[in-house]
Amino acid sequence: MVHIRIDREKSPNWIYQDRNQNISRDLFMTTLLMVHNVLDGAITKDQLVEVAKSVPVPENDQFGECLPWILRVVERLDAGGFVTLKDAEALRGEFTEFAVGNRAYATSSRFPNVKVSSFCS
Repeated sequence: MVHIRIDREKSPNWIYQDRNQNISRDLFMTTLLMVHNVLDGAITKDQLVEVAKSVPVPENDQFGECLPWILRVVERLDAGGFVTLKDAEALRGEFTEFAVGNRAYATSSRFPNVKVSSFCS
């Protein structure tokens, strides 16, 4: 998993983080939008981390920076030939609309709600 977060102990601003993540019973992962099927070609962890680290982290502490940042990561994955991005704005809308109803998935007895993107593969 690659993402940005605010860790007030380390920085007052967003920081980059990558780690292995077990998605089952994770209370913070309520929405997963699949943007690439490994049957179309695997993306290694090292490749993902390299691309993600190349995207600047916002220099602020404002809520709402995660989605714009990860969309820039997906755009760079597309530029590198790792994924096929059809429409970044449509992908943004797709995720935003899909995520709205997923609050109920934040329990230890459920997996996150998952959808295959119509705008990225």
